[in-house]
Amino acid sequence: MVAANSVIVGELAVSDHLLVDGRVEGRIRADLQVSIGRTGVVQGELSARHVIVCGRFEGSIDADRLEIVAGGSIRGDITVAALTMEPGAHFTGTSRFRKPGEQPGSRAQAVSANPGHEKASPQAGSSKNRFWTDS
Repeated sequence: MVAANSVIVGELAVSDHLLVDGRVEGRIRADLQVSIGRTGVVQGELSARHVIVCGRFEGSIDADRLEIVAGGSIRGDITVAALTMEPGAHFTGTSRFRKPGEQPGSRAQAVSANPGHEKASPQAGSSKNRFWTDS
C-alpha cells in the first residue's frame, strides 16, 4: 500500500495487490491488481492483470481488465482486453484493445470511439479518444 500523503518515485514490482492512496511517479508492475484510490495519483507506466482507477492516472496502462469508476480520471495510453467506465469517469488518450489472454505488449487492435459509439478499426495504428460519462 502507498498511503495517503506518501510519495514514491521509481519502480515498484509487486506479486499481489497494490493500493495507491498517495502519489507514485515511475513504473508499477503487478502480477494481480492495482487500485488507485480516490486520493491516489499515478504518473508513469502501469502494468497489471486488473487495474481499478478511482483517483487520477497519467501515462500508459497495459492490463487485461481496466475499470474507471465515477470520479476516476485517465489521461494517456491504454492497452486492454476489457474496459469498463462508470458514469462520472473520464478518459482522454489513445486506446488499443487486445484479445483476452494475449500477453501484454502483443499487437493490439486500435479502436476509435466517440462518446456513446464504438467502432473497431482493423487498421494499424492508434486513435485518440476522449470519453466522459455523465453521472
